[in-house]
Amino acid sequence: MHTTLASPSAHRRLSAGGAAGLVIVAVIGMVFVIHDALPYFRLTEAQLGRYGPHRPWLVVHITAGIIALLSGLSLPRVTTGFQAIHRRS
Repeated sequence: MHTTLASPSAHRRLSAGGAAGLVIVAVIGMVFVIHDALPYFRLTEAQLGRYGPHRPWLVVHITAGIIALLSGLSLPRVTTGFQAIHRRS
């Protein structure tokens, strides 16, 4: 079994199309957070609906999801630097 790590010099520059794609994904992610996720923090019975009894876990779940979404959007270069170790057969 051989393992290979991506070398730091293997980074490619982001093309204009790739940058535009990241901007589009970032905008969609921000719209989702603002429109769909943040309203759950009002914590009213009308807003929570059937999830009312699970309020603490819902808040943890939404908070963790927002953090994951925003950190993934803001750190694309960092995440590409840690590419997976590949197994060769």
